[in-house]
Amino acid sequence: METPSIIQKASKTNYNTKMKICSSTYGDKVPPREHGNYFSYFSPSAEDEDVCPTCLEDYDSENPRIVMQCSHHFHLGCIYEWMERSEACPVCGKKMEFDETT
Repeated sequence: METPSIIQKASKTNYNTKMKICSSTYGDKVPPREHGNYFSYFSPSAEDEDVCPTCLEDYDSENPRIVMQCSHHFHLGCIYEWMERSEACPVCGKKMEFDETT
């Protein structure tokens, strides 16, 4: 019997956790939509554009929003801290580069 990899274990745990959240919030009537190998549970709303996806806090003049070339946005401090650990966007996994046009 093959032992599941760490990624497989984490994916299963994350999926099960999200299913519990989805089921408890919306009942069993809203199944997740499958996109390739990933599942999408929630569609971004205008409200999501006002908060950093890493810390879930609002953007303001003291802690502004920065947009990456992959179009995802973060607090400048949050993304700098993230980049110390990884070069990949925490949302989509693409290599992160700052979009200097925004």
